[in-house]
Amino acid sequence: MYQSVRDVFTDFTAQYEGAVPWMYLDFVGLVTVGVGNMIDPIGSALAVKDQFVDESGNPPADPDQALTDDWNAVHAFADQQRNADQNHKLLAAFFQPPRTSLHMTDPYALVLSHADGDEQTLRNRFQDWDDPNSWPADAQIAVLSMSYAMGPGFNFPNFVAACQAHDWKTAAGESHMSEAGNPGVAPRNVADRVLLLNAQFMADNNLGFDTLQYSVAGLGRITLVPIHNGSTDQPGAPLVSWVQNRLIALGYLDQAAIGNMGTFDQATQDAVTRLQSDYQLATDGRVGLMTYAAAGSCIPADQADNYTS
Repeated sequence: MYQSVRDVFTDFTAQYEGAVPWMYLDFVGLVTVGVGNMIDPIGSALAVKDQFVDESGNPPADPDQALTDDWNAVHAFADQQRNADQNHKLLAAFFQPPRTSLHMTDPYALVLSHADGDEQTLRNRFQDWDDPNSWPADAQIAVLSMSYAMGPGFNFPNFVAACQAHDWKTAAGESHMSEAGNPGVAPRNVADRVLLLNAQFMADNNLGFDTLQYSVAGLGRITLVPIHNGSTDQPGAPLVSWVQNRLIALGYLDQAAIGNMGTFDQATQDAVTRLQSDYQLATDGRVGLMTYAAAGSCIPADQADNYTS
């Protein structure tokens, strides 16, 4: 993967998976840890035992046994926790200490090794994956995102064919993962679609393929809390001004119309609504994960219809 993708992939993924230091059950009842890293069956957990410490912050005296005990304690609840309406972050909270004794020292630690493993399979599926003249960075991160969510062997033949043909707009339309029983995947679907549309715009305009255009990734580990009319920038989280700057850059908002930068006003709400309309989102003028993703577009407002329709 490009360095520009590698630099942001952990934080990008955490925006949609969360970062949980203890073991939990995902929405289908599989034992998971960190940023959506499945460690089921038990052998997968034991393979990363060096990532875990006890409540004192020390490696357990018998790592294999301690990890097995925790894993079994979490797994025992699987049948009871398969309700698809439950959010995996609530399940995660259920298994925090004292219900388990171990936690990861760094819940983000496994993301890149997970992605690197997926990439080996993706290279076989897409022979020109590493060709800097074939794959825009935004397309790479979109496919890695889908692979992270479904596994690198995901069965989307129309999507794969479009990617092999470098038809990124068609790939965007074929990238939708089922949200049935897992509505939490909806923001990732929007992000992946925006990334692939960015890739098409990059190809059409001869932008450097190794530079990531999706600007949301630059927010790092700032929690993307919902904002709306009346919201203001918060210390360490200037989300309102970030959205305003994106809307200005894309041509949805005239800076002169803003009363105070960093305050979500009516002009900002109107611009957000126009952005949402272009990307087929609910036009409520509020910014949640899906609208943040749309704001990561690099496509100017006056050209958006050529890509999003």
